[in-house]
Amino acid sequence: MARFDEDLYAAWAASETALHDTLRELGPEAPLSALNELAELKLEANRRFMDLWTSGAATPSTPGGAAPG
Repeated sequence: MARFDEDLYAAWAASETALHDTLRELGPEAPLSALNELAELKLEANRRFMDLWTSGAATPSTPGGAAPG
């Protein structure tokens, strides 16, 4: 299993924060199509995060990368 990578996690957390802020800006009257688009973006961000995490894309040569486990 991959070791914790702070840079990768920080990038994922920033994407989560951006999506949350967008939802807050849209408010409760947001069109359903906008909410669906945000849901798709969230799923894609999570999918990419998990792909990078499990592939061990962050190596010691990557700034902030984790050592192979």
